[in-house]
Amino acid sequence: MTDEIKEEVLESWAEAVPEFARNWDEVKNAEDMTALFNRFGEQRSFLGNSIRIPTEDASESDIAAFKQKLKDKVPSLIEAPDFDDDDSVNDLMKRLGTPEDTDGYIPPELEDVTFADDDLANMRSLAKEIGMTKRQFKKFAEITGRKNSESRAELENANKESIASIQKEWGLAAEAKYQETLNFAKKAGAPEGLINAMESKTIDSETVFWLNGLAKNVSESTNMDIQANNSNGSVDSPLEAQAKINDILSNPDHPYHKGDDIARQKMHKLMQAANPERYAS
Repeated sequence: MTDEIKEEVLESWAEAVPEFARNWDEVKNAEDMTALFNRFGEQRSFLGNSIRIPTEDASESDIAAFKQKLKDKVPSLIEAPDFDDDDSVNDLMKRLGTPEDTDGYIPPELEDVTFADDDLANMRSLAKEIGMTKRQFKKFAEITGRKNSESRAELENANKESIASIQKEWGLAAEAKYQETLNFAKKAGAPEGLINAMESKTIDSETVFWLNGLAKNVSESTNMDIQANNSNGSVDSPLEAQAKINDILSNPDHPYHKGDDIARQKMHKLMQAANPERYAS
């Protein structure tokens, strides 16, 4: 339709439109009265679906009605809670993913982390007390689980090093001396934690050596019996065995130098005790 014809058509029906509205874009862009009212109908429908924002002077009931309309239109919309009201905050946290009970907290599946039952129960209890969401708990459990695994690995390595240090220091006498030290700790009334650590062999070697030295001094001065039950007889530590070897070698009158079988057997045992790594096989 050319501009001239359009003007003629407009003039034919726009005369019915009030003069103040004839310059409106809706009137100018409409081809006829039907098109104009169709446009008005669309706008009316749009306005009907719109939600008017209440002013600061609105009543509480109008504000509540406005909020309800928003929730009806957008169900996923979350209202900021009243942080002084526990029920309001709890309702928000439930919507964010806080479970009803601790069983709702599911730990993540990690290849290098295993959750012990006690650890998991403690983490779940703490998460519920704090009010964590399920998503927050997964991250919390992952971080805590990795740290616990690292701590256990460090403890296991420390235990292995401690046992190796004791074996190196005491050689074949390690088991007997360790038992003597444990016997002393029990008879001396050592704390339960120390006894448990010794029995599980999760105690550091320095503490074991210190206790053993203390045990010697106490047993010598009080005649306390701390000897371990050893079917093979007493076994010397490498240092003690080497000292006895040196005494035999420096004593030309010792039966060992004369080929005495018993003396040679004793020397052989002392050599084994003094060099446990060499005679390990």
